[in-house]
Amino acid sequence: NPFTGGKKSLGFIAEEVGKVFPEIVSYDKDGSGNAAAIDYDKLTSVLVEAVKEQQLQIEALQREVAQLKNE
Repeated sequence: NPFTGGKKSLGFIAEEVGKVFPEIVSYDKDGSGNAAAIDYDKLTSVLVEAVKEQQLQIEALQREVAQLKNE
């Protein structure tokens, strides 16, 4: 990989992220439509909101389990 100097790296596939959040992906300027990079700073807020939503779902399921145990 020319960006990591041959070392292993972690990251997202820009094309996949762009399907869901095109506003945080930059594309090649040659008009090919190829995703070039992800603005990871903006991705952080998306991930925090997803965790909040998931926490609400967990709490709802916990309440449901508690109700079922009491029946």
